[in-house]
Amino acid sequence: MARVRVKARTLDMLGRQQMASIPNALHELFKNAYDAYADNVTARYYRQDALLVLHDDGVGMTERDFEERWLTLGTESKITEAERFGTDRENEEFLLSRPYADPNKPSRPSLGEKGIGRLAIATVGPQVFVLSRAERADGLQELVAAFINWTMFEAPGIEIDKIDIAVAAFPTDSLPDEDALRILLADARRNYLSLRPRIVPEIRKRIEAQLASCENALPRIADLVADIPLFAARGTAFIVCDTDPVLERDIDDRMDDFPPALLRFLRGFSNTMMPDKGDVPIRAAFFDHRRDGTVEDVLGDTEFFTPEEFRMADQHIEGTFDEYGQFSGTVQIYRDAPQPYTVAWDGAHHQPTKCGPFRIKFACLQGNPKESLLPPDRYKPLVEKLNNFGGLYVYREGIRVLPYGNSDQDYLFIETRRSKAAKDWYFSYRRIFGAVELTFEDNSELKEKAGREGFRENMAYRQFRNMLINLFRLLATDWFREKSSVYGTFWEQKNELQRQAELLEKREKSVIEKRKKLAREIDAFFGRIEAHEPEKAVERLRSRMNDVLMHVAEESPEEAARILLQIEAEMNEALAGLRETCRLVRPRSVGLTKKMQAELERANAITLRLESDLFTPFEKEVDERITQAIGAARALVSRRRRLQQALEQREKRENTRARAIVKHAREDADQLGKEVLARTREGLATLDATFKQAFADLERESLADMDDTAAMVLQDRIERNLASAVQGEVETLERLRDSLQAVLESLRENTLLNETTAALEDRGQVLQEELDRSTELAHLGTAIGIIQHEFNSSVVAIRNGLNRLKGAVSDDPGAQDSYSLVRASFEHLDTYLSMFAPLNRRLYRKPIELAGANIRKYLLQIFAERFKRHNVRWESTQAFERHAVTAFPATFLPPFINVVDNALFWLSRTSDGNLKDDDGSRTIFFDADATGYLVSNNGPGVAERDAEQIFELSYTRKLRGRGMGLAIARKALREAGYEITLEACGKDAFPVFKIWTSAPTPKRQEERHA
Repeated sequence: MARVRVKARTLDMLGRQQMASIPNALHELFKNAYDAYADNVTARYYRQDALLVLHDDGVGMTERDFEERWLTLGTESKITEAERFGTDRENEEFLLSRPYADPNKPSRPSLGEKGIGRLAIATVGPQVFVLSRAERADGLQELVAAFINWTMFEAPGIEIDKIDIAVAAFPTDSLPDEDALRILLADARRNYLSLRPRIVPEIRKRIEAQLASCENALPRIADLVADIPLFAARGTAFIVCDTDPVLERDIDDRMDDFPPALLRFLRGFSNTMMPDKGDVPIRAAFFDHRRDGTVEDVLGDTEFFTPEEFRMADQHIEGTFDEYGQFSGTVQIYRDAPQPYTVAWDGAHHQPTKCGPFRIKFACLQGNPKESLLPPDRYKPLVEKLNNFGGLYVYREGIRVLPYGNSDQDYLFIETRRSKAAKDWYFSYRRIFGAVELTFEDNSELKEKAGREGFRENMAYRQFRNMLINLFRLLATDWFREKSSVYGTFWEQKNELQRQAELLEKREKSVIEKRKKLAREIDAFFGRIEAHEPEKAVERLRSRMNDVLMHVAEESPEEAARILLQIEAEMNEALAGLRETCRLVRPRSVGLTKKMQAELERANAITLRLESDLFTPFEKEVDERITQAIGAARALVSRRRRLQQALEQREKRENTRARAIVKHAREDADQLGKEVLARTREGLATLDATFKQAFADLERESLADMDDTAAMVLQDRIERNLASAVQGEVETLERLRDSLQAVLESLRENTLLNETTAALEDRGQVLQEELDRSTELAHLGTAIGIIQHEFNSSVVAIRNGLNRLKGAVSDDPGAQDSYSLVRASFEHLDTYLSMFAPLNRRLYRKPIELAGANIRKYLLQIFAERFKRHNVRWESTQAFERHAVTAFPATFLPPFINVVDNALFWLSRTSDGNLKDDDGSRTIFFDADATGYLVSNNGPGVAERDAEQIFELSYTRKLRGRGMGLAIARKALREAGYEITLEACGKDAFPVFKIWTSAPTPKRQEERHA
């Protein structure tokens, strides 16, 4: 009798050579974790070490499982056949029982078909350590560890039973250390040496190099083993050594317009995009540990489509194909109520399909943002995902079937049809995302290829594909073709969205130009203020007046009267013009950003200050000087005549401005009348032409030769064409009428539409800016919370380690120097970490007394090194040292930190942010009065326009600043009833900040704003 003999190369051909790529192999390993009832499977790729660690928290393997299942090919098929056809009692002992299942979870049908998916590891790298701790009914089992060199199985001429796998077991309370791993490696080396004479030189050389590389990496591998949570927990881990360099390219390299291969194959491993799916059976993660020390989760939950993004899409289609291939479901257009939709398919010939019933659910996003319901900030990120990962995915039991869904896998020929006639074939592969959902029970005839490159091209798959193609074809025809006679809601809403988008775009263009103009006016205004032009102009007027009044007494009374009236008129006219140049008028029809609103408020405050401090006093001075000159020159000028002249000047000035406004208003009204007349005539002409065309079409038809059915079809066609054309023109005329009525109503009520629009835009701008800032702040706060938590535990561990190290190095002078350096560096870092402590109110259940002396010690602890490095002096008064407030440190200390931090930055820079030379005079000065602390410095001043802006979130003049510190400080102080203000501003003034220990009175606030 002869026997079938199996060579070792058979395993290599069934495993490594069957896998199309490394991402395919990883996908197969993730599926094995699902079969092991894992909730999570995580891969970590360490580029620097060429190591991949893959770990799941499944039920694990016992030593018998590992040897009789994992190292045995085709085990799942044996079970399936036994269950399907019954068990032969005589041979029952040769069949394995069903693999252990977690009794606390719903039963999972096995995704493994041939029992060879585990061999996919050889595709990733030639050597692997396997660690597995099983959990069974009696609790946790011993940990099983093994080492395999896959290259051994490439050697021709060696029988598979000649290759021994190094296996060892470890107690439940231990993990293999470096020595234990070295023993496994030595066992594998001994087996190799026994077979070495029979291995060809090329493979021999590769195996020896691989074993040497693995031995060198053992210390690092042992560290990774210690980090895998298998000490007192179930699960399985694979540590793949000498990973294929292709893996790195699969993560990084884009091919044409397609994302990297690993992302295309592994994102969406579980069906997480559907809003109604609930918890997924298993979550997959892949962490890329890069050479620069950064770590990226390339499969993060938000990297793939989310349920929220699915809900946001413009169109939604879902339903089921029954066992005969007939589709029944709903179509939702632009988030309207879903409408029932049925599609018949004649490919089954009244017989149940081979593929079986299945469910489909997908969403579409409009390719033109003007036609989408999504706002721009949501539309763009979703389009980027669709460009990379858009498509119709296939899931079996909630786990993805490759490669369906990949953007380069158009298995339904969607793009092929669209390229022929885009106007007729609505769907685009990169604008849809969703899933076909299969089960093993209903769709068992859909069988995957051995290399996991899709389903086999059997009758079941052909039916499956044809049913889907038929659905997409009829959806496009019935719902999304422009002349569709069945469902017309899509084009109506699409055109309306397009019209609204175009109106908003025109409005935005107009608003942008007006904002730019206002921005230039604001810049010019503050430029004049910073240059003290109003004061200089008043001084020039005063000089001019003095020159005239100096010689007026020498003139005759009549000539003196003329000169005095003339100079008074000249001064009043010049002062009116000067007031105009020092006043900013907000455009009525433009919504402004928060920054612009703040600058206008600041400008108005400056205008009021100039009026009270400069213009009004000079106006009184002119009146008094003229009155004195009249008396001295005995000029014949009465008070009535002077008042009358002033009124005449004002009347002339205002009438000139009003006439210009009236002229423009009349021109605009005339143009509006012409436009309205032209639009109405055009609409009526179009209606007339439409009806004439309908009558002409009717005349061309021979009604005598038509039966009643044909006549009704003709009538229906003519009426549909009329309805479409007439409805469009009538709606245009109605919109025109409504717009005119709105303008008339606003005029009657004295509430102009542009002012209402501007107010709404103001609010929208402010809300959008606040949302963006709040989101950024939330992320920052979360990050700080994590950092504080991690630092606290790490700092304690480092302190303890340094204390133990101190005794160990006491007898080694060289080591003591190194210890002192490390200790000093750590203490320097620890002072900065101490900044977190007072910011946590949980540490302070009650307010405490904070005196200036305490604040000084705290600030010096944090900033002493920077004071020294930047050559900055600290000066404080006794008033500051003694002034105290009872409050939470989290309320009062952050404002000091931010004020001092900003001062240290600007003391070394000019007002435009450039570095300046150190002249040895850099000083920060601390003082106090009865109502609060004062902090000043001798750096560049804060511009007038920035006096309030610096307290706004995200506003900063620093090149890389975030503009958060002072805003958060003011908010915290105000919530506690306190305040922080800038008491001295202007480019020529040293900045003085005041942190109020008692809230400013309303009168004090008014004075500060004025």
